[in-house]
Amino acid sequence: MEAVITASGDFPIERFARDHGIVIPAVLTIGDARESFLYYFEENEDQNRDFFVFLKTNKARKTGNVYTIYSNSTHYTEYNFFRKLMEIPSLVIDFQYVRGGKHYFHLRFIDKYLDAFSSLVASESFPAINSVQYVGPVRRSMDNAKLFSEFFRTMRISFRFTPPEGQENLSVLPSINGDFAGELRYIDENGKIKFNLYLKDCDTLSPGQYNIKPLENGIVEITYQNEMLNELIFLSKHVAFPNFGIYFKRTDGILIFEALIPGIYSKEYIKKIFNVRKNLPQLNIVLDSINEAF
Repeated sequence: MEAVITASGDFPIERFARDHGIVIPAVLTIGDARESFLYYFEENEDQNRDFFVFLKTNKARKTGNVYTIYSNSTHYTEYNFFRKLMEIPSLVIDFQYVRGGKHYFHLRFIDKYLDAFSSLVASESFPAINSVQYVGPVRRSMDNAKLFSEFFRTMRISFRFTPPEGQENLSVLPSINGDFAGELRYIDENGKIKFNLYLKDCDTLSPGQYNIKPLENGIVEITYQNEMLNELIFLSKHVAFPNFGIYFKRTDGILIFEALIPGIYSKEYIKKIFNVRKNLPQLNIVLDSINEAF
């Protein structure tokens, strides 16, 4: 199933996007006691004094040519809804951004959880500032891509590596026999990363210390933490890179990662890949491809 939710609370970030006619990428993170959003702005020569005053007022952090603003449910209680939303099994946020004075969230989830989604948006937990724009079958990816490409230049960046055997600290995912695929669900502020894994029936999963939840049709939900993934996904404490999807698969022992990255951040992300390659040469990281996604 696919759903699109919008939120319009006249927050400063929404007013800024509306008043300046810009689209702002966003990323949700969930902590132990609060929910947070990270918003990303590219520095360029056309920006005026209002832009820099807004960044300074909101304590923006700069990495390369990208500024990041951090905002959480301590100040905006409406954000608390997203913890409940992400409790729906299998749910993935494909795209998050602010445009025309609204937050937009494009979601996907397994059909069997439509009742859970419907009950949530019909409950008192659904903020008054939110509205549901679409619920139905997943639309053709090319249709969504065409729409989305009007807002963002998005880069597809993929790399592969072969983790050495017998070094569990360098194993990016739990012990799994055979081939598999998966995608990022969301990340939390403590560096734990929730995935959906897609496994064949003949595969076996060794749970160990991992939190594993079977869904359906060979889909498993897992929360996992890993040193290399933290280095790739987190810039610094509480700051993750903007993305419109992180996917992975393993075939014949080779693990391939693919990330859809806003063009404004692609240079920084490529730097991060090469930093990991330098720091962990035993992973044999090879950059596969860089191209526009849509």
